[in-house]
Amino acid sequence: MTVPANPPQSAASASLPDKTTLNVLHEDTEHLISSGRFGPSLRVAVLIGIAAAITAILRLTTLGEFLTDFHRIRLVLDEGDVCAELIFVPLAALLVAVGTPRLIFYGLAGLTFGFWKGLLLAQVGTLVGAYATYLFVRWAGRGWISARLSRYTSARKVLTIQPSIWPVLMTRQLPLGGLVINIGLGLSPVTSVPFLIGSFLGFLPLGVVVTLVGSGLVEDHAWESVIQLLTAALVALLSGVWLGRKTARKISGEVAPSVFVWGLAIAGAVLGMYALRLSGPPDLEGYAQDRNVGYIMDAAWRGNWVIQHDVQHRITSKPPLHTWVTAILARIWGLNWLTLTLPSFVSVLALALLVLAVGYRMFGLTDGGFAGLAVAMAPMLSKHVALVRTDPLFALAVTVIALAAWRAWNGAGGWMPFWVAAAVATLVKGPLGLVLGASGLLASFWDRQTEPNTLCRQGSHLAGGAAYLGICLGWFALAVHTAGYEVIDKMVVQELLGQATGAHKGSFPGQNLPKPTIYLLCRFFPFSVFTFLGFWRVVRHPAQRAVERRFERFLACWMVVGLVVFSLAAHHRADLLLPLWPAGALLAGREIARLRERLGAWPLAGGTTVVCLVLAALAYWTYHRMPIRRAQVVNYNVQVRQAARALQEVGIDTSGLAHICTPVTLQLYLRTYNPWVTVSEVCDLLTSGEQLLVATALPKVQEKLHDGLSDVHIEELYHWPQDQDDAREEVFYLAVMRLVWAN
Repeated sequence: MTVPANPPQSAASASLPDKTTLNVLHEDTEHLISSGRFGPSLRVAVLIGIAAAITAILRLTTLGEFLTDFHRIRLVLDEGDVCAELIFVPLAALLVAVGTPRLIFYGLAGLTFGFWKGLLLAQVGTLVGAYATYLFVRWAGRGWISARLSRYTSARKVLTIQPSIWPVLMTRQLPLGGLVINIGLGLSPVTSVPFLIGSFLGFLPLGVVVTLVGSGLVEDHAWESVIQLLTAALVALLSGVWLGRKTARKISGEVAPSVFVWGLAIAGAVLGMYALRLSGPPDLEGYAQDRNVGYIMDAAWRGNWVIQHDVQHRITSKPPLHTWVTAILARIWGLNWLTLTLPSFVSVLALALLVLAVGYRMFGLTDGGFAGLAVAMAPMLSKHVALVRTDPLFALAVTVIALAAWRAWNGAGGWMPFWVAAAVATLVKGPLGLVLGASGLLASFWDRQTEPNTLCRQGSHLAGGAAYLGICLGWFALAVHTAGYEVIDKMVVQELLGQATGAHKGSFPGQNLPKPTIYLLCRFFPFSVFTFLGFWRVVRHPAQRAVERRFERFLACWMVVGLVVFSLAAHHRADLLLPLWPAGALLAGREIARLRERLGAWPLAGGTTVVCLVLAALAYWTYHRMPIRRAQVVNYNVQVRQAARALQEVGIDTSGLAHICTPVTLQLYLRTYNPWVTVSEVCDLLTSGEQLLVATALPKVQEKLHDGLSDVHIEELYHWPQDQDDAREEVFYLAVMRLVWAN
């Protein structure tokens, strides 16, 4: 029997499309290389040698320092000519090929080139870099590496991935480093065309989002930035919903799309409130935000990262984690209202989605959905979503502490996450976070009274407690070493002990016992009504399931113990209740979901929509139309910004201004940070033959300068308001003077 020279193809191979020219060229090249003198061991040695050479170059030369300084890269690229594009694409390709996260280049491209041009350049650069890694891995010992990794189950899944576009696209959505995915695809049977098309499509969802964010951060008007960010968020959510639905269909799951719909609604609510706030006038002088702005400027612009002071030389009263996060954002994207409020927005968004996930897992999808919505739409959260304050980040950290404590109590994990989260909360606002986060564990005593066989807390706290003390006391010791006893006096004596006992404010513990409860009812209305109803149900009609019953008692203890702590403290402020609201929202969400059985799904959805619209209208009136007291603060802030812009247009060099009693927002808009000086210190600053520029926001200071410096010539260079006839209608005053020795 004669064997044909060209055996017939199998049915499977016959159904495959013909190989394209690119695939044929790639396979021929790989065959030629593999059949030559380059054996597997030599190719792996070449791979290791090249990696070592690149590492040495980046470590031992200034190139590595330059490539990690993205601010300098942006300055080089921000020239507006064709050279910038020619530099950006190969630079992005090189850095992506060696493992740099690709999303950095999408944001950088959006900042430098705008959205459309930046997206195109970032796509080309990252795709070229990923493909270069893919080709290099296939050349440098693909078979040799595959033979040794095939013994591992997880590696075999990658090595046996289907050579089509969809698996590559979905692989790009995994929370793994791009270098790991590129290497894995290089070892897999995926050929060039599916790799390129799948990677191009897989890069788009997050690439579009980050490019939109980058281009939105440099818009001149806040509203344009908000539109860019909302578009980015919408693209991200729609992409997540689409990918989730496609994946759910493949897994034949029917619940996942509903979770995505709830997540979309909650994220949209938070984004809507954030956009509503940023589209209104700035209020950085209100709600005690000015001090935090000063701390951030001190860290970002003056490099004081361990401990910070404001423009009045007052040391910070809180630990620096919130300041660090915001200052890092400011160093990357500049210091403006958007970057100042971004940590609060992300904290509120993460808190709402976390409550949704926990409620869905413990109570049900509808219960968790309404709980997340209660976080997103509560009036107190619509206030804090765009404030430069530590409260939202602190509330998120306390929630993580509480959930870690719940998991450890129920034997689902150790205590290390609990203590690490407690350290994070302590670095945000102090050790109160540990008390609030652990208060839910008192439910164990409640369970023991009714159920003797209840779970007992297990596991060792030794390693976690040591980590907590090491992190917190390590920073505190460094702060004391840097600033001295002033740190202890401010943070421990005045803040921690003073706020609790009222020693420095003329009050005493328990003076206004019902205030926190009233605050909780009013500032989180109408959801707080269902919270108290849920607490009553926990006491009178606990759940039937043991796990659900323990969790609802855990939430009740978390909320009640927190209310007791704040009721007994001498310091009262509604914002302090923010860390208790996740527990209240979960109890409220379950009670709202019960209305579905009485009212029906559609009436409940309609009523919820009406409530959300009313809350949004109330937020619009509060932050756009504004009550009289708030209007004065906002008008002051607006005039400070106008005065700063007018001062810059005059041409005065503001970098060396000596400030006397000027608001911190003035220097924020001037892009300077010079702490206040006193009238007596002005003489020390004046040197013979040189001038000194002094800015003040108090007319009395001018009089003191004229009276106290008789030998100094004082000339007014600028004043605000510029029209003296309208001075009575203005609430902000500014004068800039030139001082020179008369002799």
